[in-house]
Amino acid sequence: MISPSAVKPTNSQRRALDPDIERGLRWAAIRQIVTALASTVGVLFYARYLTPDALGAASLALLVYEGLYLLIHAPINHAVVYYQDEAEHPSAAFWLLMAFGIPAALGMMFLAPVMGRFYRSEEAAPLTQAIMVAYIMLLLATVPGAVLIKQMRFHLYEGFQTIYHLVVFIGWVVFSVLGFGAWSLILPVLLGAIFWVGAVWAVTRFRPMLRPSRRAFNDIFRFARSLWGSELLTYLMRKMDNAAVGTLGEGSLGLYAFGEDNSSFAALSVASVVAQVTLPALAKVQARIDEFRRTYLDMLRLTAAAAMPMQIGALVIADLWMRLSFGSQWDGAVPVFRAYVLFQILDSLTVLGDAAMSASGRPYIRLRMNLVQLPLFIGATWYGLSVWGGILGVALSLAVVRSLAAMAYLGITWRILHLPARGVIRALAPSTLAAGFMGLAALGVRLIGPANDWLLLAAVVGVAMLVYGALLWLIDRAAFVQVWDAGMQIFVPLRLRERAARRFPRLKRVLTIQT
Repeated sequence: MISPSAVKPTNSQRRALDPDIERGLRWAAIRQIVTALASTVGVLFYARYLTPDALGAASLALLVYEGLYLLIHAPINHAVVYYQDEAEHPSAAFWLLMAFGIPAALGMMFLAPVMGRFYRSEEAAPLTQAIMVAYIMLLLATVPGAVLIKQMRFHLYEGFQTIYHLVVFIGWVVFSVLGFGAWSLILPVLLGAIFWVGAVWAVTRFRPMLRPSRRAFNDIFRFARSLWGSELLTYLMRKMDNAAVGTLGEGSLGLYAFGEDNSSFAALSVASVVAQVTLPALAKVQARIDEFRRTYLDMLRLTAAAAMPMQIGALVIADLWMRLSFGSQWDGAVPVFRAYVLFQILDSLTVLGDAAMSASGRPYIRLRMNLVQLPLFIGATWYGLSVWGGILGVALSLAVVRSLAAMAYLGITWRILHLPARGVIRALAPSTLAAGFMGLAALGVRLIGPANDWLLLAAVVGVAMLVYGALLWLIDRAAFVQVWDAGMQIFVPLRLRERAARRFPRLKRVLTIQT
């Protein structure tokens, strides 16, 4: 669907975001800010009250839940959004989902005791059975949620997502303080899922047709099957390490999962938010090739500008931040965190590539890539555990393989979209260079800064923010202006900017008011 005609690189002309993208990113950003603060508080509490063993037991249950969730979320979301004008497709997607998801959940409930005995964890079986109930709730909510995204009703989708995550994070605090142990991470997910399914069904008034046409079923199945296969392989490649580390004991798995999960904050807080809004925006312009590419490059630049400094800064302050935030009992997770941080920069860019491939009608690309990568991941997991040894050996081995695989996938994505090298370089180089020098400056402050840990953390973060902003301005002013404009349009609605511009006319350019 993408022709080989060249696309002009993003230029320095200031232009407004598409209104749908602007609204979507604004609501997504509001949700991310609120939930990031709540998540931080939640993690601070459960990290203080839970032991690595308790976190390891919960991780075993979440290992199954997250795998099944991957199989339903992206394939059905992307399929429902892709078919823009068909009324039958959401119903067909719903019934296909029920036919797959319900038996899978019941099967895992039945097999949970076997898993518990294998990992020698008494709590793993009941935790897994409970989380499967939450999975069924999310199963029922998947198609109505996708309909909200398709209709670009981001204020409702993001608002409900915010409440869902607040229920989960507040639950972490309450249940961990009350001494529920591993259940502190499971029960909140169940409560949040109950809210989520009720909310999306109420506002969409989605009622699946009893007998969608065979063509609708075929369309959904044909589109989603590649993503199902891809997500299954993605799950195996992302979680086989957890399954392998689990054989070292619940404590080792708890430390490993804590370090790996916290390293993915940029991919979750930036890339997934941008990609969620980008998918329907690209699907709308799938026939307008130049606009498709321009939108993708703009979102690529925005993702890199936000993710690069976050990840490189985290690499510098990892031990200091984790000790002050979560306590010394998690010191063993710091090496794992650092091993994965740089890979997560690349992973945050591949999330946007997934959205572009689905919107262009090529969801099978990720499946083919994952089929090639799977043997490498299996080998890397074995090598890290058996040769290098321990949780750090697994983390280092997989970080290298995952980084190489991510770079290959990005290269293939850009080749398929026929993006010129100059356009990609202009999108990524400024933030990469600025973040690299920012990291060196942060490291310098770390070495000569004050002895007090809290003052040192504040000094490193403050200097890093100033250096990154200044360098991005000096290296590529056009990139800085575009990122500034996007941020201003996302976080400050047009009416407020216009009102401020009338009072302070000289600030029109700063406020991104088109003259």
